Amino acid sequence: MTSHVKMYFFMTQFYFLKILFASGYNDKVMKTFKEALGAKIKEYRKSRGLTQEKLAEIIDVNQRQLTRIEKGENYPSAETFEKICLALEVPPDAFFKFEWQIKESIVKTGTYNVPVVNLVKKDENVTIKTESPVLKKEFKKRTFPSDKTELSMLETARRLGTPIKVQYFDGRERGGIRVFNPDGTIETLLSNQAIKNYKIYEDTEMKLKNISDDLQKLEFINLALSSFSSKEALQELMLTVKGMLLLQEK
Repeated sequence: MTSHVKMYFFMTQFYFLKILFASGYNDKVMKTFKEALGAKIKEYRKSRGLTQEKLAEIIDVNQRQLTRIEKGENYPSAETFEKICLALEVPPDAFFKFEWQIKESIVKTGTYNVPVVNLVKKDENVTIKTESPVLKKEFKKRTFPSDKTELSMLETARRLGTPIKVQYFDGRERGGIRVFNPDGTIETLLSNQAIKNYKIYEDTEMKLKNISDDLQKLEFINLALSSFSSKEALQELMLTVKGMLLLQEK
């Protein structure tokens, strides 16, 4: 169970980093994630009839520390998170079923109640692909110059009086997602950079799976993640890396 819980915790932290990078280190996103995790822990603690004091005693942390976790001020460490799962008898994935994650999934899959268009770029042109009957009537011409994309989408949104969600593709490579509104504004729901970050995340996820039974490597990764928010962890990481370099030179 130890390896499984730690692995899940690391994977979720990497998922969060992907969201964080995509948002440009948005403090609001970070706060929402912490608060959502803390609220879940509090919810399950109360459902088990445990006080903060009692749970803190079981998982061997200071009650003040647990209070900060439940308020969304701090993250639990991997070890503390494991103890919380065991104490509350809750699988690790249950703590990460957040509404904001569901919304992000909707953004990617195109399930908002608005017409959806896929724009596939090839050379200097784009090809329109859509399942929307309304948009099929609008775009009788399916291929046009890529530099006319924005204007065409805005004009169509204005004419129909409804937002149009556009998913970009460069050949087979998925690009960003934008919404063109009838009032002439354009919203970026998922940027090209966010897509690139997600691919890095998937690659990292695969590498983590390959070392899921190596406690030493998992602890190193946990230290690296902690160094994003802890100066002490960063200093320890730097010393660890120096030690690793010295070993490789021998």
